[in-house]
Amino acid sequence: MGLVYARTNAPCKDCKERHVGCHAECERYKEFAEDNRRKHDEAMKKFKIEQGLEAAEIIRQTRNK
Repeated sequence: MGLVYARTNAPCKDCKERHVGCHAECERYKEFAEDNRRKHDEAMKKFKIEQGLEAAEIIRQTRNK
């Protein structure tokens, strides 16, 4: 299948308080980044499981020939 997860726009878009280096201090961005990291990690875990199942199926089919 592949690695798929919904990404949302960063809170930086159209932010009136945006300035150079603001990611280091912006709580909204930190929450956004953590949420994206969590979504990415979950998607990677699912992807790795799917890839492992596909590999196991290929091995099983190969052995049964």
